[in-house]
Amino acid sequence: MPTGYKGELDSGIQSLVITLYYAVETTELKIVEFLEKFDILTSK
Repeated sequence: MPTGYKGELDSGIQSLVITLYYAVETTELKIVEFLEKFDILTSK
């Protein structure tokens, strides 16, 4: 997971975040914005 990851996320969400971050090279900010559109809240 991206730097500082802790907590409980569904394994599907974890896979999505890892794919977006490493394979697609999406920034952490853009990943958070994407998740928030689906009411998935994150924190650091």
